[in-house]
Amino acid sequence: MSSILHHIGGKSSDVVLAPSSGNKRYPKNLSHLFAIVQEEGEPLRSYVQRFSNEIQEIPNISPSFLSGIMAQGLRNSGLADSFIGEPTSNWDELLARAERFILTEESRRIKGAQRPHRVALKETY
Repeated sequence: MSSILHHIGGKSSDVVLAPSSGNKRYPKNLSHLFAIVQEEGEPLRSYVQRFSNEIQEIPNISPSFLSGIMAQGLRNSGLADSFIGEPTSNWDELLARAERFILTEESRRIKGAQRPHRVALKETY
């Protein structure tokens, strides 16, 4: 018997996978990578790590596709823009480029945290 999807209360958002002895874990494929997107506020390092973990589970992936797929999952990133102008040809090159952008992002975050908060002073006469 195969798995059955049940709609609860008629809402498409309430989809549950019914348990059955036929539930199988299917191998991930290239299309799975397109679902990996950088969450709002997620540091670039975290996103690259998640992406890296996922590609380990996908056999026979061509390195030439990786920068384009990763770029689609990034939010407003200079890294994504860099892939448009000059795609990477292998995973090591992609990681080296990502590391440069990660270090820049982390440096900006540290500098921003170190700045004293400026308080606007009201002039009183």
